[in-house]
Amino acid sequence: MAGVIASAGGTGALQAQTLPVARDIIVDLRENSLSAEEIRGSQPFRTMEIVSLADFEGRELQVLQDILRNTEDGFAEVRTAMEANEMFEAALRERNVPISDVTAATYSADGIVTVYTNVPSP
Repeated sequence: MAGVIASAGGTGALQAQTLPVARDIIVDLRENSLSAEEIRGSQPFRTMEIVSLADFEGRELQVLQDILRNTEDGFAEVRTAMEANEMFEAALRERNVPISDVTAATYSADGIVTVYTNVPSP
């Protein structure tokens, strides 16, 4: 399974990149998920990547849903924190991503926030 990343660098231009495999997304969510509290108090990030989870299915979808169910905060809390954080809210607006589509977010050591959207229903 491959996903699609929409990434904007310093120019704000979006570039589509192919995400290697579902297990990379699952590992990122397990190890780097941001809680609502972390989003509210987050430090500036270098860039934001948007990854759609719409292509998940079967066993991968089940694992994804288990991970998301076990995160510290639910979708609603994460979305509320993003609305309250000007930097997150502006970056999502710039990329035309409705906060209502956000499922989770992660932060990497190199300053990249990845926002996951559009988790499919079972």
